[in-house]
Amino acid sequence: AIPQAFYTKQTGAEGIVTGGAGGVWISAIGHAAALFGLKGRVYSVRKPGSDHAWGDAFGRVWGVDVLASPSESTRVGKLQHDRQGPDSGSIATALAEAYEEATRNPEVKFAIPTLMGHTLIHQTIVGLEAQRQLAAVNEAPDYVIGSIGAGSHFGGLIAPFVPARIQGRDTRFVAVEEASTPSLTRGVYTEESADAAGLMPQVPMYTLGREYSPPGVLAGAMRYHGVAPIVSALYREKYISAVAHGQVESYSAGLMFTRAEGIVLSPHAMYTVKEVIEQAMRCRESGSADTILFTVTPAVSTESTPYDALLDGLLHDEKPEEASLKKSLSRFIGRN
Repeated sequence: AIPQAFYTKQTGAEGIVTGGAGGVWISAIGHAAALFGLKGRVYSVRKPGSDHAWGDAFGRVWGVDVLASPSESTRVGKLQHDRQGPDSGSIATALAEAYEEATRNPEVKFAIPTLMGHTLIHQTIVGLEAQRQLAAVNEAPDYVIGSIGAGSHFGGLIAPFVPARIQGRDTRFVAVEEASTPSLTRGVYTEESADAAGLMPQVPMYTLGREYSPPGVLAGAMRYHGVAPIVSALYREKYISAVAHGQVESYSAGLMFTRAEGIVLSPHAMYTVKEVIEQAMRCRESGSADTILFTVTPAVSTESTPYDALLDGLLHDEKPEEASLKKSLSRFIGRN
């Protein structure tokens, strides 16, 4: 966020606009905007059944204008809001709204939080720190497991360990998808736009197609139609494997982790924990003493917990929207 805000300031623009799905990116871009005296606006995925966006409370902290996406402030957002309803948003839609505003208003510049190579490279600090901590105790990971939406965080975690894998070390990288948005496990490898409206340049990725409308699961950051080009290339070359888990099993695993470790997890971290537990059980059954590397992020709300719907018996799994998926993928028939 800080480099993008810096270069925005260098152009003489007054503000920076972006899309996202939660408080982490809102805080990052808000802080960056404040450092350089920029106005900030974030189109953030709307919470299901709510007028509020994910992370809007953090917008107030940083003085950032947060709009629930799809909004009625852009042509892209209004069209989707009217045709598909207020809960049809995704990171791709939020990015489309932000990009549209930047193209129509010369006083603001667009910042992207994920997918592109520069955002993944910034995230490698996570993997580098993990690598140093493991080296301090003479360990190296046998498995690196992480949840995946567009893939920047996952890519940043695994990137420092990829050279050793290419050179022959049998480190296994496992990307964990939301079952309703299986970009790797059911997507196609092609060129596609990062946003839902096709306004941004196309890049090579595994994708369900930008027209895919994912169900309104609570892990908003995982509702994205494509995966970062770097991660997609590694998956295509079979350096990465992928699995998909549903909400109920992931949240149940997260609750188990919370009660054991004392950390209330963010929604996407629960999917990571679900697969980590599965892999740990497989290791125990086989008698192997493998080292599993994973990261988690805590929940940020103090008024409620991500487990409320699970504990109230209201949480249910979402399956892929097959009609939407078929229509979206049909655009690529004959392309590859």
